[in-house]
Amino acid sequence: MPIGITVEGANILTRSLIIFGQGAIRAHPWLLQEMNALQNPDEQQALAEFDRASAGHARHLLRTLGRAWLWNWSGAALAPAPRGSANRTAFRRLSRYASALAFTSEVALLTLGGSLKRRESISARLGDVLSELYFLSAVLKRFRDDGERGGDAPVVQWCCETGFARIESALAGVIDNFPVRWLAWTVRAITLPFGVRRRGPGDAMTHACAEMLMQRGPVRDRLTPGVYPGHHDDAIQRLEHAFVLVHEVASLRRKVRDAGFAEDPVGAVDAGLISEEELAQLLAADDAVLAVIAVDSFTQEELLEFAPIRRRHKPSQSATPQSV
Repeated sequence: MPIGITVEGANILTRSLIIFGQGAIRAHPWLLQEMNALQNPDEQQALAEFDRASAGHARHLLRTLGRAWLWNWSGAALAPAPRGSANRTAFRRLSRYASALAFTSEVALLTLGGSLKRRESISARLGDVLSELYFLSAVLKRFRDDGERGGDAPVVQWCCETGFARIESALAGVIDNFPVRWLAWTVRAITLPFGVRRRGPGDAMTHACAEMLMQRGPVRDRLTPGVYPGHHDDAIQRLEHAFVLVHEVASLRRKVRDAGFAEDPVGAVDAGLISEEELAQLLAADDAVLAVIAVDSFTQEELLEFAPIRRRHKPSQSATPQSV
């Protein structure tokens, strides 16, 4: 049923079969040519095409192996990166993991063949690596296109640390569950020679990014263009409205709190600390916050109206807890 009601099927189907398995052969420079040659009814032409494609495949495999070995064993130090970039380390690591995915995919396709799509867990993990590489390439491109502003660096670093940790974890999962064990050890020695080293962003980095996103400023503005702002008085609009008001009265609220009127802003007016207009601003901000965090509440009678079956089958007063 979930497959029938969506375009591409359930998310687990998309992850397990479509992201990697659907395009692996089409994206490969030689596999499709080899398959077409095998289906060619002209035996002479098929043999010539297959020889040409298999020779190209062999050269491609050797280049992929050499690149993966060199870039992974050097810890990405020898991997390419754009010149003049302030984030060359992240670009090099991205190149390293791309080479690891390419080599792991070659081994999987050549040894498992068509059964790779049936081994959905392996296909899903390879798809996870591909997805993270795509996300990270978009992050780094956006950072570079925006002029590599220093204020955005913590957010970019958080994204990279998160993505790199997921990539290494997914690659390790493929290797640990690869059915041909001697090949699995070979792939590990080439793609993860030092094991899983990336652990994701630390708490300090996460807190720094969260603090940046909770402040009004150019960093948050650069991250949110094109984000749907919501219709009037819907949840997103109420949240953004409260966000603006809270920041507008931040200094005023600090002034009231330091004077000891945090729980009684009206008393701050009586004491001449703030004006009536400033009190109105504080109360408006409080109302906006309450509108955001408010949840629906119902009386017991209203809840019973929404549960007619339960109302019809009320347990008798004499029933014991065990019988209920």
